[in-house]
Amino acid sequence: MRSRALAPFGVEISGFQIASATPAAIDGVIELVARHRVAVFRDQHADDARFVAFLRLLGELTFTDGETPVAGAPDLNVVSNVGRTTPPRSVFHTDTSYVERPPAFTALRAVRLPRSGGSTLFSDQVRAADRLPRRVRDALRGRTVRHRLSNGDATRHPLFRRHPVTGEVALFLTTPERCSGLSGVDETTSARAIAALYRHSIRPPGLYEHPWRDGDIVVWDDRLTMHRADHAAVAGDRVLHRGMVLGEIPISA
Repeated sequence: MRSRALAPFGVEISGFQIASATPAAIDGVIELVARHRVAVFRDQHADDARFVAFLRLLGELTFTDGETPVAGAPDLNVVSNVGRTTPPRSVFHTDTSYVERPPAFTALRAVRLPRSGGSTLFSDQVRAADRLPRRVRDALRGRTVRHRLSNGDATRHPLFRRHPVTGEVALFLTTPERCSGLSGVDETTSARAIAALYRHSIRPPGLYEHPWRDGDIVVWDDRLTMHRADHAAVAGDRVLHRGMVLGEIPISA
């Protein structure tokens, strides 16, 4: 297995087929993903069954209620623009953060790629936490945020989250539409603070943009990143299959 650091973060892995991954190799994969936030596995020859088998080596799988499962692979869901008259809407977010144990990892397998466009962008939430002024970090230390569904279901999670493998501290957010109720302040102050922290998190140049290639499988650590798809100027069908690995109850930093 060969690895090459990407800029400003992320790692490209070659010479490794997930279809033949063994449990002995998984600790190294998990460490690479945690250390680099995003891992790009190039030139993969894996169908959905092998993709799922690889994800099961990373941990217990989880599925978001309401998503469209892949035919024949119910642990995966379809991410697609096919048949849409308008581009899908995507903003920076963390997958399924409103449950007690959000995903540790999300992975996408390229199935059909457009002729142009359709990149996926990632933010480094450790960098976001590190770059906050000390007075802001001190004022927000120990606070929690309510992550919620549109139907009102919600779970509180720490704003600053410690990673169980690396010990790093990340600013744990999702889109402000699904993130509210900063503890210790009123709703107006909470909304302003969360919006400011969110803007701080996704400010260039600290973003990694992944332009998809045939054979790509991308795995990222949901505890350390947010992500969004860039649907602007997409020409052609964009079809990806997504799988998620269950994480732990977030650890407060």
